[in-house]
Amino acid sequence: MPVKSVIFAIALIITVSFIVYLTETLVPLSVKSKMNTYCRNALFGMEIDGRLTEERKQELIDILEEIGLDNIQVAGTQSAPYGGSITLSVEADYTQSRLTGLLYRKDTTYHMEYRRSAIARRVIN
Repeated sequence: MPVKSVIFAIALIITVSFIVYLTETLVPLSVKSKMNTYCRNALFGMEIDGRLTEERKQELIDILEEIGLDNIQVAGTQSAPYGGSITLSVEADYTQSRLTGLLYRKDTTYHMEYRRSAIARRVIN
């Protein structure tokens, strides 16, 4: 009977570790998805303004810091006429403590990038 308890405990530890590992694998994907959404919204604002304003840049940096990113670098077109091309480039790092062994954790850093181009246009309602 004690053997069954030991085997059950080991199986439970392995199962929980596997579930934690899978969950931790999905977290960076979620952060990258949020980053893409916020950067896309900033690019839409750039389309209307024809440039990346300092206010929009600082707002984007603040939002990205809130979701856990650091070493954020934002670059964008400073001035473009309507019909001209604008670009937005964002780079950031995401650090996460991940399960590397059965019961061991290690910090892992993911480098995330967003680079898109669009056309500056005037929106008329």
